[in-house]
Amino acid sequence: MVLFKKKRRSLLEIKKLRFGYKERSVLKGVDLSIKAGRILALVGPSGSGKSTLLKIMAGELRKSEGRIIRKRKGLISHAKIAYVPQEIALLPNLTLEENIIIFGNIFGVSSKKAIMKGRKLASSLEMEDRLNGKVSTFSGGQKVRANIICSLLHDPDILLLDEPFTGLDFGNRMLLWKFLMGLKRARKAVLLTTHNLEEAGKFCDEIAILKDGKIIVRGDEDRIRRVLKARIWVEMEIKNVSNMSKLIPKIKKICEKNEIFLVEYPTLKRLAFMMENEEKISLIEALLRKDGVRFKVVELKTPTLDETFLKVSAA
Repeated sequence: MVLFKKKRRSLLEIKKLRFGYKERSVLKGVDLSIKAGRILALVGPSGSGKSTLLKIMAGELRKSEGRIIRKRKGLISHAKIAYVPQEIALLPNLTLEENIIIFGNIFGVSSKKAIMKGRKLASSLEMEDRLNGKVSTFSGGQKVRANIICSLLHDPDILLLDEPFTGLDFGNRMLLWKFLMGLKRARKAVLLTTHNLEEAGKFCDEIAILKDGKIIVRGDEDRIRRVLKARIWVEMEIKNVSNMSKLIPKIKKICEKNEIFLVEYPTLKRLAFMMENEEKISLIEALLRKDGVRFKVVELKTPTLDETFLKVSAA
């Protein structure tokens, strides 16, 4: 019987981090921690500062204010970080193994050790048959995997990945998730940005939502829905309305008053509502009946993370 659960160490902590360009403030006091043996997804609307935050963590940008604390077995400033940017950072006219040697040397790893580590990583990412191939000949998925290989040669404690799944097909995405799960089992800390919320909810331990320069919520799927008051998704088919432009303002008014999020479909023959509980459905139904609108509830469910994120993007 386990009496005490082992507490996971925070390998990196960010406190009240701020960053901006001249008159524009990008990060407005971000607090975030990354723990050993955990995968954290950072999501947010375009332009919310996700890539900027990763670059500051990796040391590519200098913060305006705040603290960044790196730890390794209790020692401050000893945790090693790997950063995988969206852009392919490799030398295209060289082979993967040649890139491994160069990047290994940059990280202070000898050529011999870099080759050994690189081959092991290549095997895990199904790239061992491409070690002698020029990077310029690789497919998009192969370039992403090669980028990751060359970022991990110094055996970092923390891996930061900026949109690593962009442009990858399902097979490549699953291969990469499997690799990241292996890092998790090895007690590495992984922080990644992604727009694929369905996979983030399935494979990540937590999701943090960044909006307007701040983390507005962090946790698992259920906590995110609870905090955003988005636990019920109701979709209705509207049958006999000739002029939706007169009805929509009335619906919007009651939605705003009762913290109901309205989703208008392009065809205007369907409406969806996201709300905290089922009791609020009756408010919409009462309004529609009062206006003589015939309708049918075609879906009642827990919203997906993508549907929940509509509320973040729109607000």
